[in-house]
Amino acid sequence: MVQVKKAAITEAINRSAFELFSEKGYSHTTVAEIARRSNITTSNFYRYYDTKLDVLFAVFAPWLRTHLDALEERAAAIPDPHERLRAIFLGIWRDIPRADNGFNNTIIEALAAFSPDENYSKALLLESEKRVGRMIADCVSVERLSVIGEGKLAHLMFMGGDGFAINVKLGGPAPPVEEIADMMCTLILGNAE
Repeated sequence: MVQVKKAAITEAINRSAFELFSEKGYSHTTVAEIARRSNITTSNFYRYYDTKLDVLFAVFAPWLRTHLDALEERAAAIPDPHERLRAIFLGIWRDIPRADNGFNNTIIEALAAFSPDENYSKALLLESEKRVGRMIADCVSVERLSVIGEGKLAHLMFMGGDGFAINVKLGGPAPPVEEIADMMCTLILGNAE
């Protein structure tokens, strides 16, 4: 007999996983804890997800898309290209890494333990970089964009964002993100004076 997956159970697993990953991180969260908080058995969890990593991707992708939607909306409302680009840098390097108790760090933690023979898809990263690349393109002249390449800068922003996310999770001294964003805007757009 075919098992029917129930939307309410999927939602409970996803909610529980998000809460636990936010509270404890990826490596300190177990499938048994996710199942217990979801009011299901561990074996029932495996009817819905093959691994803990699968449930992480299931909750991380919509979380990141929601944050990028908000960033895109904020940036679109800023008429000045310098301030708009600054907002994009701050969104990727400050706001997203700090959101939900540093939830962004959870994906970094999970991928750091990934082995080369596992089937990792870069689809979400590429999709996200493309979105940020379009935001950047709206801030930069065609001449400057041909020098920096929207895809290369977006990739650099996400790689830098990982470092900022790790710093948030470790509770290190707050880097001067605003000053770094200002510096990057000046490097990319030139001096506005």
